[in-house]
This record gives sequence, structure tokens and C-alpha cells, in this order.
Amino acid sequence: MRWLSGSVSEPIARHSGRMTLFIPGESHGFVSADDGAVTLHNILIPVAFTPAAQPSLEAAARLVKNFNCDHGKFTLLHVGIADSMPSLNAGSSRLGMEDGHSTR
Repeated sequence: MRWLSGSVSEPIARHSGRMTLFIPGESHGFVSADDGAVTLHNILIPVAFTPAAQPSLEAAARLVKNFNCDHGKFTLLHVGIADSMPSLNAGSSRLGMEDGHSTR
């Protein structure tokens, strides 16, 4: 994982116990320096039983909604046996998503 090597992000990701937003050093971030506009196109959400993934999914949805991003793509990443992926409710009213369904 190139983005983790030689940085402080790996220990933070492994030991924080909190949702964490990582932005690669060479990127411009997601806030425009010109006008402050926020652009979120792709959000990667790691999925596991511990910590629970549903709060991360809901937090990402709130982030997109609160910043008035008109579109975005959530990618759920689960590494392990397919049957060990927890069920998530992508259609929760708390997410503000119209076309939701449980995913496994």
C-alpha cells in the first residue's frame, strides 16, 4: 500500500479507533482554494464487523449531504471471506439516500 508507506497515516488508521479521513499529500484535497467549493466524487469505506461499518457509511453520507455535493460514489471495501461481510443498510432515512437497499 503505497499511500501508507513512510507516513504517519498507518499508525493513525490502525490505532485511532475513530473514523479517519485520509487525503494523499500530492492531491489538492476536496475544497477549492479559489472559492471554497467542496467536491467529493469517490469515497472509500472499509467494511468490517469491528469497528461497526454502518456509522462510517452514515457519516460519509452526512458529509456529502452537508457539503451539498450533487453526486458521489461510495465504494465499500471488505477484505476477507465474502460471508464475513456485515450487512449494511444503504437506504436508511438517516442517510438521505433515495434508492437504498441492504448490501452484503
